[in-house]
Amino acid sequence: MTMYPFVRRLSDLDAPVLPVTVKDAKSFMRLTHDRLDIEIYHSIRTAVQSLTMAIGRDLLSTGWRLMLDHFPCGAAPIKINRGPILTVEQVTYIDPDGEHKTLLPDVDFTVIGLNDLDGTMLFPKLGKAWPVFIQHYTTIGVDFYSGFGTIPAEVPDPLRAAILYHVAHQYMNMGDAAFSNEEYNATVRNYKVWAA
Repeated sequence: MTMYPFVRRLSDLDAPVLPVTVKDAKSFMRLTHDRLDIEIYHSIRTAVQSLTMAIGRDLLSTGWRLMLDHFPCGAAPIKINRGPILTVEQVTYIDPDGEHKTLLPDVDFTVIGLNDLDGTMLFPKLGKAWPVFIQHYTTIGVDFYSGFGTIPAEVPDPLRAAILYHVAHQYMNMGDAAFSNEEYNATVRNYKVWAA
């Protein structure tokens, strides 16, 4: 049986905290005036979005729901490939009676590999199997938070530097939409999700 997973954000709101501040960017570019602070802020947001898309990872804690059409067989793991995973909050499913049920970490399943760039696995508790469920394309939901942390200092320095390079490039080339830089690409290469 093939599993058809997909993920969706738990919230459409952007993270309230960015990994780089306007003050950080101005210091990096050696700017002392405040005339372009709004533009710099928007450049930071753009750089964060571009970087997140380039590496396929969240920088700061972002909530997601992995939707599955079925549980793995027996005690096989559920794998979440969007590492690093900070927390797994719950697994929800619909039982054969049509009731919505919730499984909790450390009570009903074990989480292995939190904060691992290669992803995280969920196993049913030792000696148990995943529960019986109604099969449907959104029967099972795994709620989790991914990112390098909850505060900017937890984002790896090379990624914060990549944001600063991007912002500086945008500042020096106002209106230039293209950004292709070998140093930028080399800086983020180790954090990119590579297809298996």
